[in-house]
Amino acid sequence: MSFSDAPEVRPDATRPADATAPAAPTTRAERHRKRRWWRDNALALILLGPAIAAALFASSYRLTELYRPSLPTHQLPASGDSGTYTSSFRIANTTYERTIDVRLVSVTEVGVLHGKQAVDGAKQWAVSFAFTADPSVPADSCTIELFDEAGNVYHPRSALVDTPGAEPLFRVDDCLVPGEEGPIVNAFTGKLEESGAPRPPSWRSTIGFAMPDDVVPAKVRIYWDTPNYLDFDANAD
Repeated sequence: MSFSDAPEVRPDATRPADATAPAAPTTRAERHRKRRWWRDNALALILLGPAIAAALFASSYRLTELYRPSLPTHQLPASGDSGTYTSSFRIANTTYERTIDVRLVSVTEVGVLHGKQAVDGAKQWAVSFAFTADPSVPADSCTIELFDEAGNVYHPRSALVDTPGAEPLFRVDDCLVPGEEGPIVNAFTGKLEESGAPRPPSWRSTIGFAMPDDVVPAKVRIYWDTPNYLDFDANAD
């Protein structure tokens, strides 16, 4: 078919006659409503620009500058029973650095420890650590976790009860010796505060864990500030 043979295009007879007619002019009330909308939302529109700019500026930062995971996700290297824990943490606009040498001394089954014993159907395991750090470095707020072969995690003092006639040990922190805690960071002010006597450069701490009778420790995890952590094979006795 040639161009001249193409069928003639006719207007659609079913199309309303006024379909292409120009829109009716807006009424005075509509114009007033539009002016009022712009007036009521002027401040929001003015602030929208800076807000978008701030969002773009923030997104240009590295994720690690804006978000610190609340869980231990970064394993630090350890050699056998020893490792060095390093981290940086910030409280109340103050940044602190931690460097603490950690050695897992032993994981041993015990009956009574610090005036505590396991509930019926469970055993208590004593986890002993040796630490070395500059006395000016805060070593509080540590977390110690014990794992079994199935990956279940156990925490200090859980399923432990007072031993009749024994005096329980009160401690500020699982990794510190009572009365020799050294500097502790005030969570509200961000300032270092001395608690008890100065902490020696090297010290030990032993913590009790309860586990079911038929379960033995497989791994010990320790950390102060997430996401960094150290893992050690339990080698339980």
